Amino acid sequence: MPATEPPKKLRNTLPDNLDRLPKEEPLVVMCHIGGRSIQVAYWLSENGYEIVLNLEGGIAAWAQIIDTDMTQY
Repeated sequence: MPATEPPKKLRNTLPDNLDRLPKEEPLVVMCHIGGRSIQVAYWLSENGYEIVLNLEGGIAAWAQIIDTDMTQY
C-alpha cells in the first residue's frame, strides 16, 4: 500500500481529519476485528505519526477478554 494513500474505505474520512490527530501522542487504532485498523495504523506510521498502536483482535476481542459486560455485535 502506498504511504500516500489510506485504505480504500477510509479515503473519504481519514485524510480530511488528520489535523485532528496529534502526531506526537500515542494513537490506538481499532475496528471490529482488527483488519482495517492494522492497515490504518501502518498508513499513519508511514505518514509521520510517531506512536501508533493497533488494538489486536479489535473491539470484538476487547469485549471478550477485557470488558465482558460490553455489548457485542
